[in-house]
Amino acid sequence: MKNWKTWKIVLFIALCICMNIGGKILAVWLELPLWADSFGTVLCAYVAGPICGAMVGLTGNVAYSVVSSVSAAYTITSIALGIIVGIAAKKNWFERLYGFMKVASLTMITALVVSVPVNIILSAGSTGNKWGD
Repeated sequence: MKNWKTWKIVLFIALCICMNIGGKILAVWLELPLWADSFGTVLCAYVAGPICGAMVGLTGNVAYSVVSSVSAAYTITSIALGIIVGIAAKKNWFERLYGFMKVASLTMITALVVSVPVNIILSAGSTGNKWGD
């Protein structure tokens, strides 16, 4: 991204935020058991780094909280995922299978550790998805 023009960076970040919101809408509508609202966060973190990835995750959740206020509670999960993937990308963990598996495991465990207490506090442990309940 060092050689990108400012407008390209802004467009890329906006597309990643739209990807998060669109993924969330699609996952809710089709009742998919996916963290589709994290695709943009992970892509941005991989390409632009942990801070940018965290900002995209935060912005996507805050924007979707207009539709569902519960989404704002999961902002911390998206921030954590952006930071983990961004740091892993900077350390070239995605270059080897072991590194990729380490990142996948770390993101999954982090999402569970952060999201399960939120689910318990807000909705008695219910995820709001028929696959997760």
